[in-house]
Amino acid sequence: MRLFVLVSSGKNMPRQNRNNIVLLYICTILSVFSILTFSQFVFPVYSKAFHLGDEWYGYLLSAATFALMLTSFPGGHLSDVIGRKWLIFAGWGLIGIGMFMLIIIQAKWFLILASLVMGVGEGISISASHALLADLVKDEHLSREYGTITALAILVAAGGPLLMGQIIKHYHSDGLGVSLSLSICAALSILAAGLSLFFREKKQHATNIPGMRDLFRLGGFTKKEKRVVRDILIVEAITGLGAGMTVPFFSIFFLNRFSSSPEHLSYIFTAATFAVAIATFCIGLIGERVKKLDAMVFGNAASIPMAIGITLSPTLLFGGVFYVLRSTLANMLMPIWGAFMMRSLGTSVRGKALGLNHMAWNLFWVLGSLVGGHVTNLLKGWAFPMVALIYTGAMVFIRADLGRRQRKRDKRDEGNEGNDEDDRNGS
Repeated sequence: MRLFVLVSSGKNMPRQNRNNIVLLYICTILSVFSILTFSQFVFPVYSKAFHLGDEWYGYLLSAATFALMLTSFPGGHLSDVIGRKWLIFAGWGLIGIGMFMLIIIQAKWFLILASLVMGVGEGISISASHALLADLVKDEHLSREYGTITALAILVAAGGPLLMGQIIKHYHSDGLGVSLSLSICAALSILAAGLSLFFREKKQHATNIPGMRDLFRLGGFTKKEKRVVRDILIVEAITGLGAGMTVPFFSIFFLNRFSSSPEHLSYIFTAATFAVAIATFCIGLIGERVKKLDAMVFGNAASIPMAIGITLSPTLLFGGVFYVLRSTLANMLMPIWGAFMMRSLGTSVRGKALGLNHMAWNLFWVLGSLVGGHVTNLLKGWAFPMVALIYTGAMVFIRADLGRRQRKRDKRDEGNEGNDEDDRNGS
């Protein structure tokens, strides 16, 4: 692992940064395994095992996302103020505690509380963990590092549904297998939280550190950064709405339409996760040599026919194949998207900007997931291609505004860079 980090990021990287990146890789792998396995596989099966119903499944997801939405903005800002690792530690720890709570009592009011705890945990940690990697590596390596860390984490997480599917199969009585699966996910999240305490962060200069009084202000942002954040917020809102309506309900769609078993469902998600991991790694390697916004449009447009394939599939096998293709095309470009955002933002505002983005995405994800169960029952699988089309439209918008127009703005702003820096330091 250390050798790979050295090769990908450069031999001149300070030793502390190398150690931080290795530790971040380990913690991210543990956390992603826990969260992805839980959200993609264990939680949908949990809702069926304890007879929650599709609507309540959507309500619990909405509760978690609502808490995430409320805490991601202040969490991102706090990570700029007090440091990334404390928010990562608290967040991943709360996620694990929330998962354990699901095992204790299945009363619906308690499940809502557990969902809120997990949502708070993810909300205060998500921006900090993403910003930490951007703080540690050079801008020209961001696509590669985002691609590598995402691919490795997802690749390991690919075994999660398969492992949990076997556990549930062998310990199926009285929901024992589901409880064991939840316990494993919770323990891994808490372990990642404990390891995160070993991060060593470099202190910023006093003039660059935002204060708590700046929580509801964008005074630390340059004019260019404000424009970038504004446009990305619009896209995050659009894609968040579509994701809330569909992503949590792929599992429910397969369970309802094909009466698939948890074991068969685990095979589909394992294959999809492997495919996304491999594609993400490859895209990360070439991320700095492609036009990022053009690539985002292409990936989302190509996922539309795959979503139609899921809807029209006559068997679980065909539906699974189209799901794997759709997931790969829709997710493989995330390293490019992350690098695009981080390169457009300064170190002292990355956490806050990411918090704003996550807040917008999750606000509309809540709205989408609140109606997602009803949409699934009403439209069956036709919500999937409809949302894929919306995704593509959002990327076309941001390409038009931040692609074509941004080049003109950059030329105009070249003479104002000194003024922008004064704005940042004086705010």
